[in-house]
Amino acid sequence: MFTTQITPRMSETNRAGHISNTVLPVWFEAGRAEIYAMFRHSDHVQSSPLVIKTFTVTFHRELELSGEVTIECAVTRVGRTSFALAERALQHGQVCATGEVVYVVVGPDGSEAVPDAIRDQLNAHQISESAPEH
Repeated sequence: MFTTQITPRMSETNRAGHISNTVLPVWFEAGRAEIYAMFRHSDHVQSSPLVIKTFTVTFHRELELSGEVTIECAVTRVGRTSFALAERALQHGQVCATGEVVYVVVGPDGSEAVPDAIRDQLNAHQISESAPEH
């Protein structure tokens, strides 16, 4: 699992002082930095960029300006040409939002296989899709 700390900024709040719903996709993307790094340091960087196939966010409770937010990101599935991630945003020890994203590895001629070395790295961070913590 990958963990990233986010410090909410005033510009990310709405008039009521809560974090805007449009901010969560950006924060979840920040939580994927180590996954992006796997592909940047690969020989396949030019020929295998990542494309989002699906992305969902479910809001469970409000996020506030006060208090660090922990973004957790874990791999739930690694397929031949794609992989899926489960994400959580926690504040004050409570799950405030969850997300799921599926990436496809693509090249000039369409989808490509996840490179073996990256597949191994992704598998090292894999959790069960039915894990109750995520």
